[in-house]
Amino acid sequence: SRIKKHKMAIAKKRKLIVAALENIGLPRSKSEATFYLWQKTPKNLNSVEFAKLLLKSKTAIVVTPGQWITENCADGENPGNNYVRFALVPKLEEVIEAAKRIKKLKL
Repeated sequence: SRIKKHKMAIAKKRKLIVAALENIGLPRSKSEATFYLWQKTPKNLNSVEFAKLLLKSKTAIVVTPGQWITENCADGENPGNNYVRFALVPKLEEVIEAAKRIKKLKL
């Protein structure tokens, strides 16, 4: 069915990006059920800094900084501060290219 094919395509894209991120030393993302991938940032970068690093011309990948889409808790901390969100919606060929670029990233 169309839905099954769509789920399989998202799973394949997720696997490619997760492998690339693990290749550069980032922890495995635990988000499995959606077309979003929540990824913990490197220890020395917050979500906005990591998003800017990914956006630079050699990598040119757009992600959403977690702190932009989450609200501060009562203690003033923002739970999204150390995460970025990848949307697994581009074409498979584009995701393959993005994974190659991520693997070249120097953290």
